[in-house]
Amino acid sequence: MALRDWRCLHADLGRPILMSAVGDIFVEGANGQVSWLDTGVGSLSVIAESRAVFDVTASSSAHLDDWFLQPVVTELRAKGMLLGHNQCYGFTILPMFREGSYGAANRFVLNAMEHLRVTADIIRQTRSLRDGEAVELHVVD
Repeated sequence: MALRDWRCLHADLGRPILMSAVGDIFVEGANGQVSWLDTGVGSLSVIAESRAVFDVTASSSAHLDDWFLQPVVTELRAKGMLLGHNQCYGFTILPMFREGSYGAANRFVLNAMEHLRVTADIIRQTRSLRDGEAVELHVVD
């Protein structure tokens, strides 16, 4: 799985249990805790002490908005941007950059594995930069 690209950033990533429509990954660590990998900024945050707690709390409206960006997904679907098999809503510009955002206007449909690989690669290459430092990306086919 493309999570190996993230392991260089987060060695303790754990076992994937869920990928959201917006391309974030939820993992269960060896200690049983569930963490959220926010692929927009590369952060890994513990969000539940166990899988059972995660399963119960994930469906609360606050977490649907926060962890799964439900309003963004609803807006994208209303615009006809529907996901196919192994797809997610990726970023045009990663939210880690000033010009990026988590909003629907900054999203497009792409292969989920490609999303994971590309975001991990960009975050890996830019993680040593200082806040506000200019970055120029060149996409090579």
